[in-house]
Amino acid sequence: MRFLVPCLPDPNADGGRTKRIDRDIKNWIKPYNDAIKLLLLGTGESGKTTIIKQMKILHVQGFSSR
Repeated sequence: MRFLVPCLPDPNADGGRTKRIDRDIKNWIKPYNDAIKLLLLGTGESGKTTIIKQMKILHVQGFSSR
């Protein structure tokens, strides 16, 4: 079929470039897919910011030495 349409590139001639690009995209997106998203709803001064700060202390930073 290649000889009928000489202007089209050979789909097998990319040398694995497409697979490398697909692998790179998956590796780049993986941290975003692994993230847990949380929607906090509440009225003003209901403690939404306090909950976020407490979660950061417990799960990201840990407690300080004091």
